Amino acid sequence: MGRFGDVSTSLTHLTGRRGAGIYRLELVLDLLPLNWTGLHDSRVMVWADLEVAPANASRLAVGTLGPGVAAFAEPGKTYPARLDLGIDLMPQQVEVIEEVRSGGEISLCLRANGMVFPGVDHGAEQSDPESFRHDLEFRLKPAEWIEILEAWDYARGLLVQVPVLSAAETAASARAVRSLEHAATEMMHGRYKSAISACRDALETAYGGSDKDLYPELKYSVSGIREATKEQRFWLIRRGAWSVANAAKHNDDETGDIEWDRSDAQALILTLSALLQQDPP
Repeated sequence: MGRFGDVSTSLTHLTGRRGAGIYRLELVLDLLPLNWTGLHDSRVMVWADLEVAPANASRLAVGTLGPGVAAFAEPGKTYPARLDLGIDLMPQQVEVIEEVRSGGEISLCLRANGMVFPGVDHGAEQSDPESFRHDLEFRLKPAEWIEILEAWDYARGLLVQVPVLSAAETAASARAVRSLEHAATEMMHGRYKSAISACRDALETAYGGSDKDLYPELKYSVSGIREATKEQRFWLIRRGAWSVANAAKHNDDETGDIEWDRSDAQALILTLSALLQQDPP
């Protein structure tokens, strides 16, 4: 609940829609005058700078909402005016917000500016528009924000660039997709250990428990793996990436006949991108 001037402001609807390369956030505010003098039959135009404030973190500037227009009631009526505001967020902005939010609460902070245009009072001199400025804050529960993420299809957006998962042509791949979507949901809730565990379920579902022991002719063995640190375990992923990249870099007798396609390049690029974010050099 917030107020500007003599108007009580409440957030009645908050919705999300996914667009072409953007996430659309839409707010509906109810504006109810506490003092109707001079506001009957008037119009208000509002725009606002939007900031998000994750719990225990500094505010993050996002962009500008609106402008939106609302009409107050005719004389003798006292229902609130409806104000619709919207903003488009880039995927990178949502990523930053989610990283800072870390599964917790979040507030929407509006630095509202606007103009009130008085209604026409026949026989009286027309009043000039009046400007106003006021700050509003609406605190959301984690579940309310997660509803927005789900409306944006945010969890699936994390996976859609991996072709085999988006196709889900087999029962195993469909179950693996569900495990990864569960991992993404757990991550949104801040349950990171559970998210990583769900990734293990996805691996086993997709490739089977014996996958890690394939190709015995490579004599691949990592002694002491049970005692390895987190950093060492992530290094193993990096070492696998080295193996793939080296095969494309060197045109020798062993690798010269390998044919590479877009999905190969995409898989390695996504893997390296994730590793660089997880542990920047």
